[in-house]
Amino acid sequence: EALAAAGGGNRKPGCSVGEGGHWMGRGVKIAVAVIIGLVVVAVGYFAIGRPIQVLPRIQTTIPFEMSDQNGDLYRYPDRARPMNLYVVVATWDDEAVARAEQMLERVYAELREQENIDELLEIAWISPDPANDDIESLRAASARIPILQATGAPLLTAAPTVVRLAVGAGMGIYVSPPAEGQTRVAYEPGLVLVDNVGYVRGRYSLNEADERRLVRDLPLLVAEV
Repeated sequence: EALAAAGGGNRKPGCSVGEGGHWMGRGVKIAVAVIIGLVVVAVGYFAIGRPIQVLPRIQTTIPFEMSDQNGDLYRYPDRARPMNLYVVVATWDDEAVARAEQMLERVYAELREQENIDELLEIAWISPDPANDDIESLRAASARIPILQATGAPLLTAAPTVVRLAVGAGMGIYVSPPAEGQTRVAYEPGLVLVDNVGYVRGRYSLNEADERRLVRDLPLLVAEV
């Protein structure tokens, strides 16, 4: 009885032992829920906002040789600069061409104030579908896309195996041979940012979120060179 009385002295008036355990269990559940909520918010912030100061080294590129719209040989890494932006889009893919053009214009506008932009940035456009993008197709595309003329960016093509090796294995962009009964490749259009050492530092789809991410990433890479 004495022990019961002593234990009862630690309880709220009118609160039984069972009720106290209930409130304690509820408090633990609330605390756990708050902690989980904070973790989710933190993970979301880092995943979406990505408040980083150094870009990751995703993978190494593979040396390649291709021909540009004038039939001239283009070698990588011979043509590499401190920053290299490769556009992987077929010239027949009108919607992707329009979006890639907008992204390049945004990139160039963001870096235009950089005094030595032409020495810092190499832009090249690679067709993932050489069977349908021959030299004449690339030459016509170059003439109708103003940003390519403004930057002097080459449009590149090569044998299908060379393109798939350079773009797929070297840059991580999905390219598949034409399916049965089809004449065009299946691929995922996008842009790839490569540093002067040969590391892929960023891959970008053609959506607005990735466009903002690319514009944010460029100054980070500029700061490294």
